[in-house]
Amino acid sequence: MDPVQGYSFGTLITTAPTGEPVATHLPFAFFPERGEYGSFFSHIASDSPQVRRFAPLCTDAPLALITFLGPHSYISPRWYGAGQRATPTWNYMAVHVYGRPTVIDDPQEVRSMLGRAVAQYEAEMAVPWSLDSQSDDYLGERMELMTAFEVPVQRIATKARLGRKQQTELNQELADWLEVQPDMMRRELARLIRGAI
Repeated sequence: MDPVQGYSFGTLITTAPTGEPVATHLPFAFFPERGEYGSFFSHIASDSPQVRRFAPLCTDAPLALITFLGPHSYISPRWYGAGQRATPTWNYMAVHVYGRPTVIDDPQEVRSMLGRAVAQYEAEMAVPWSLDSQSDDYLGERMELMTAFEVPVQRIATKARLGRKQQTELNQELADWLEVQPDMMRRELARLIRGAI
């Protein structure tokens, strides 16, 4: 799963100095050319206590985790076909990204990266909106309320449960059932299950 394509609303998880986990839900844009393995860009309210744990504000900024949850669904034992021994489960696809959040404080760089992020999200629009449609004063006011940051990728782990191991025929039946559901997420899950067969 490409987290940028359709599932880019992630959860940034860091730890407070007390060791307590802190989570913020944010949209992320991926910039492959930044850093050795690419970088995930976002922004957060400047008064968020989580910001204080970002480099270079924190000299020993801890490793952070961003989780992206893709298609997922409850799976009923009935969906594997009559007479099959099974228990209820949950099928899903997720991506875990590890890196150290780093504040971007150059206003021109922040504006450029915000513009690129907006362009990614506006790409499907018939008439895309652009930062350039707003005045510099207004954008400056908005940017003062946020802290832009990136998380250079150190490691990525994919987590998934897509059907039953080594049971292609049953997984085909499950994908057939999911594919005809009105729920778009279940139909997307069917596509992933077929790709894993």
